[in-house]
Amino acid sequence: MNNIRKLMTNTNLMMNAKFMGWLMLLKGSPHYNKLFPRRYIVLLFIMFSIAGSALSKDLTINSAINMASHQGMLTQRIVKTYIMIGSDIDHTEAHKERDYSIAMFGMQQFELEEFAPTKEIGIMLDHVYLLWSEFRLIAVGDPNKMDAYDLLSRSDELLKTCNKVVVMLEEYSHLDVSKYVHTSGKMGMLSQQIAMWYFADYWGFPSNGMLSFNIPDKYDESVKDYHRSFHKLMKSRHNTPEIRDALNIVKSYWNLPNTKLGDMKKSEMSPELIYKSMEKILNKMEKVTKMYELLDT
Repeated sequence: MNNIRKLMTNTNLMMNAKFMGWLMLLKGSPHYNKLFPRRYIVLLFIMFSIAGSALSKDLTINSAINMASHQGMLTQRIVKTYIMIGSDIDHTEAHKERDYSIAMFGMQQFELEEFAPTKEIGIMLDHVYLLWSEFRLIAVGDPNKMDAYDLLSRSDELLKTCNKVVVMLEEYSHLDVSKYVHTSGKMGMLSQQIAMWYFADYWGFPSNGMLSFNIPDKYDESVKDYHRSFHKLMKSRHNTPEIRDALNIVKSYWNLPNTKLGDMKKSEMSPELIYKSMEKILNKMEKVTKMYELLDT
């Protein structure tokens, strides 16, 4: 028992040491004092301490897949809120979402590193951490379009790397239901990605060659991917009555125009509409993902 307590104490010390290192890295930002007041630092310290204690309760492979997929969602959510702040859409709420998402990504990254069941997955998580360390320094700054260009590009690479971790965990699991944990989590990510591309188009990014992609095209691709993922889930043999009911509710939440973004009139969809719709979808899909996770078959 003493050895177990010692291990848990050492784990908490390691987590909090990483946390303090993260804060020291952020302290180089000119916006540190504004973004991280004393009460917020205390809250984050408590969150990381709780995470360290939680590591004594082993993640299951499906909960790890859920968490890794959630990381991908957070990359898109952070950029979405960055753009919302820059374009003055629900400024106060966007600040809260951004700060919480950044803290949550860091906490879950540490948990996944502790869980990593293979050397290869651990190496991929190290790669995620390197990309994340650069990404977050931009994400905490005052939004401007030059940095937003950079964030959009970096978020694409970070998301792809997070997804590689999800795929590796899914392959390691050998459980058929794991692919539905993955797909369900992906739908949550796509809800934030769709909003991210819409808000980016709303803020206005000129086609000056700085971005290697077209924002309206990326929005349209995300919408198509969302519908493909939804249909895949609807056909799953693992669907319980509760899962089917939840998916039907998600279907009712989709109230966006069936129009390509480039052809859409401004009057067809307001920023407030897409924000509320995508938040409702995200919240419900996180519950659906948990349902698949707990099937564990």
